[in-house]
Amino acid sequence: MVIRTVLALLLAVALAVPAAASVTSVYGTWSKTADGYYELLMAVPPSDGGSSSSSLPSANQGNDIYDLDHTYAYEWALTIPDVPDGYSLDWVSVLVGNLTDYRYAPGTDKLFINLLDTPKSKRSGSGSIGTATNYVNRYSDGGTTASNYFANWPGDHALLDTYVDTNGYSPNNPATWDDYELRVTDETQLGWVADGKFGWGIDPDCHFYNSGITLTAHASAPELPPALLLGAVPVAGLAMRRYRKR
Repeated sequence: MVIRTVLALLLAVALAVPAAASVTSVYGTWSKTADGYYELLMAVPPSDGGSSSSSLPSANQGNDIYDLDHTYAYEWALTIPDVPDGYSLDWVSVLVGNLTDYRYAPGTDKLFINLLDTPKSKRSGSGSIGTATNYVNRYSDGGTTASNYFANWPGDHALLDTYVDTNGYSPNNPATWDDYELRVTDETQLGWVADGKFGWGIDPDCHFYNSGITLTAHASAPELPPALLLGAVPVAGLAMRRYRKR
């Protein structure tokens, strides 16, 4: 009887660990990592109109959202695939590569980063770029300084951070450019992401050059119940000892 109980516990442990899945691509697809997690990568759709100067981080880059021109606010809306069965979302992050202000003005120049639960539909014409599941809407805000365009956004939303460049504008000096990453771990906000469709609200109040904007999502298998982790092996050992004594 004890042996049957142990075997049932070990079977429960095996079933609780999801099997590895085959993955054919990286961007836009959940990929199984070597350490057993799942990772999803997505990039902002390419845009035209950014700086082409070789002295700036945006040179020859297409995923920089128009180099975050300060006369607009930008909504990056995404529809992501469901988290793989048996896994849960741990965190999601946005990375802005080689970020730098176009001038040195840390007292006034700000970059507002918001998470949006309910993005708007894709706009037509020059006000939007991308596809139905990965697009950027552009809104004119008149270049207003130190004012978050998304403060009164309809639906649930949150201002996650206000970035200030303390290094300032420095062409030909990558050492002063920031790889800026913002990670979301709040359970309520992760719920907005896990629903499938969500958005980033990015409002540059001054011009912020960059070399591209990407998203990373991370998911892991739930931890096993303590009773299985701590109790299964000792009980199994006890069962084997009893069996041998008989």
